[in-house]
Amino acid sequence: MNTKNDKMVSAIVAIMRNEGRYILEWVAYHRAIGFDKIVIYDNESTDNTSALCKRLMESGVIEYRFWSDPSNDSRNGPQILAYEHAAATINADWFAFLDADEFLVLESYDSVRDLISRAGSRGMPIALNWKIFGSSGCLHASDDLVMDRFTRCGTPDIHVNAHIKTLGPATILRDGARVHIHGWVLDKTRHFYVDAQGETVDVEGCTFVYPPRWKGALVNHYIVKSSEEFAEKQRRGSASKPPGDPNKYSRTQQYFQMYDRNESEDLTIMRFRAAVIEELNYLRGLMSPTTPVA
Repeated sequence: MNTKNDKMVSAIVAIMRNEGRYILEWVAYHRAIGFDKIVIYDNESTDNTSALCKRLMESGVIEYRFWSDPSNDSRNGPQILAYEHAAATINADWFAFLDADEFLVLESYDSVRDLISRAGSRGMPIALNWKIFGSSGCLHASDDLVMDRFTRCGTPDIHVNAHIKTLGPATILRDGARVHIHGWVLDKTRHFYVDAQGETVDVEGCTFVYPPRWKGALVNHYIVKSSEEFAEKQRRGSASKPPGDPNKYSRTQQYFQMYDRNESEDLTIMRFRAAVIEELNYLRGLMSPTTPVA
């Protein structure tokens, strides 16, 4: 596989429920860093998520699927099933599967294509560690950008930062690898992970890299946001859990306190802010007068 081919297509896939406040920024950001395709699975949203996504789809900005909770699968939530569907149906050479509160941040690359061409030159999946961001003292929701509001984050020693997300080649998925929420389940006799600098890395249980490797690229995970927004997150539930799972709505106040980490400041994402604003203005211009954007 030639990762330097100009025809190489990268796709980012997300499943969202009631994330209307954040969609335009999330799409604008990942367009700004160079993803060729943005695919959103709408998990039965009741806010303006569906209207926004349909308008973006009509304008050719995203691919959109309405995605119901599984009625006949007690093991998997809608998230894994959506990822599997995307891997099987979306025409792309490289895939990233992220959530609406996750942003792929390029520390030392100019674009996703640059990251793939260099770190992914061996044609193996790239492990991207989380960096969790806390509330930065915010109590209430706001229409300001997520990247502007939440700049305080946790330190490398926090266990949760060992979690990864994956940017990997479709060839490996077609060769039998299975999509997991964090990593991919690989045949280790043929495939292996690299980090964002292209070095071979051991991924424990297709989920963890210890200690987290943040050089090159990583995933900013805005895991709690403000107190008000965390309460909304609780009500949405987890797309990784099937209906009826006792842990589907298990994010408690204790969860907030555990992950509201604000020890350090990180402004790396700001290197793309001007490009994001330009994209955001373009996307807002696509909205019809009747499209609810807030």
